[in-house]
Amino acid sequence: MPKRKKTPKRTRDPKPSIGRPKKQINWSEVDKLCEIQATAEEIAVWFKCSPDTLSRACRAEKGKGFAEYLAEKRGRGKVSLRRKQFNLALRGNVTMLIWLGKQWLDQSDKREVSGGIAFRDMEQVRKKRWQQAGKAIAPGAALAGESDEP
Repeated sequence: MPKRKKTPKRTRDPKPSIGRPKKQINWSEVDKLCEIQATAEEIAVWFKCSPDTLSRACRAEKGKGFAEYLAEKRGRGKVSLRRKQFNLALRGNVTMLIWLGKQWLDQSDKREVSGGIAFRDMEQVRKKRWQQAGKAIAPGAALAGESDEP
């Protein structure tokens, strides 16, 4: 009997993936969106996915939740904005100088009230006016429209 040739074993194709393919997230683009203070929902719309997808991808690739990642990257954007504001102020932008003075140095607009009466004095003024008009309110006196006469 002739020798049989060994047939190679069949190799199976790797298991086909089930469901949608994983969404590829460009993290440098996410960083830029975070720096301009975009919300998680806005970033998700940009990548045409849900915020939950972003959160899962962040946890898998960055090892932290998306909220934590977002806060970290937003901080860089705030620093950049503050630097720009400060530079504007140093170049003489009066509006920015005033705004930064109010925000950081507790400066405020000066408000003067002249010729006014303090609230605590209002009761005394009211009583004086009634007395001058000859209609001082006495205890037990009838109010206007409550007289006993027909």
